[in-house]
Amino acid sequence: MVAFNNGRFADLDAAFAPADEFVWYSIAPPKGRVGSASRRRSTLMSYFRARHLKREKLGITTFRHVGTQ
Repeated sequence: MVAFNNGRFADLDAAFAPADEFVWYSIAPPKGRVGSASRRRSTLMSYFRARHLKREKLGITTFRHVGTQ
């Protein structure tokens, strides 16, 4: 959240799983990534850069982790 809000995209990128392990990142419309777009790790940082340029701020209201680690 802090990395996005401060435009630190290398740090933000490091917070996500690598491409071979990435599953999805979605945001509800109208600003979001849904469907097949939400599963493309290769476009994730460009999505965040575009949102940051629009002066969007990220705040987490809900977080759900499913996994063993």
